[in-house]
Amino acid sequence: MTGIRSFKSVLAMSSAIVACSLATMGHAQSVPETTAQKEARAAGNTTDTDTPPASPALPPEQSVTDAPLAADVPDIVVTGFRASLNSAINIKRTQTATVDVIKAEDIAEFPDLNLAESLQRIPGVSISRVNGEGRNISVRGLGPDYTRVRINGMEAIGTTGGTDNSGGVNRGRGFDFNIFSSDLFNSIAVRKTATADVEEGSLGGTVDLQSSRPFDYKKATAVISASASYNDLREKVTPKISGLITKTSDDGRFGVLLSVAYEERAIKEEGANITRWTYGGFNAGFNAASRLPGKTLAQINDPNPVTGLYHPRIPGLVSYDIFQKRLG
Repeated sequence: MTGIRSFKSVLAMSSAIVACSLATMGHAQSVPETTAQKEARAAGNTTDTDTPPASPALPPEQSVTDAPLAADVPDIVVTGFRASLNSAINIKRTQTATVDVIKAEDIAEFPDLNLAESLQRIPGVSISRVNGEGRNISVRGLGPDYTRVRINGMEAIGTTGGTDNSGGVNRGRGFDFNIFSSDLFNSIAVRKTATADVEEGSLGGTVDLQSSRPFDYKKATAVISASASYNDLREKVTPKISGLITKTSDDGRFGVLLSVAYEERAIKEEGANITRWTYGGFNAGFNAASRLPGKTLAQINDPNPVTGLYHPRIPGLVSYDIFQKRLG
């Protein structure tokens, strides 16, 4: 009996030792309280110190739905002025000489009366005017007689029937650009330097005028343009109309094009005419001219080009009433 009691005592002591060890291990694994936790517990807060901090609140879940697709947008094709600029630039790029080109779209952007006024927009080209509109051109400072003109590759003659304000007809080599409306041509090229593929005949430049062709258009086309002008001296309105119609066959081997331009101009010019200057022997007993500084009456009346006083030989006023018709 004594042995059994001793064994029970040993077991009781072992159990106490194991319980003490477990209590020590549990105390070693506990996390020490922070100062904030101690203050909260002292204030009566019973929050568990082992509870991890709450995660931040997440936004409410949003549902994503596909937006309705927009209606199909048709293709947009840009033609006209931009295509005209690209065509002119490509021609200049492929040429080895100095060439300037303007297309029909460029001409239509400005209210040019004739070809001369369209050409004046090219660098190095200047024009002379008659009756208020351009007539002849000068290229690189050289006059109309040194400019060669070709129409669709064929040589154009200078005596074309153009007249000045006094009815004079052109008898020189200069080409009259005022006989053509600018609406009749699709392309105008000015060659300022000589090349082997262009025949000689001009020191100033060569002007190539190219009219519209049926195969320049991909489908049947009809174009019409109308405008009017007013001259306040004549107090009259004059019309200007041009049109083009073209059609090609379905196989693209045959085409027809018809273009026409008609214009009327009613203008009036007023000015003074001196009919040359002369000098000497004109005072006729009046001494008003003798009051000029450094001039005596004898010197003024002396027919000497150095000391004499110049005056209009036959002074007068002129007035021109002009009515023109241009058909091409």
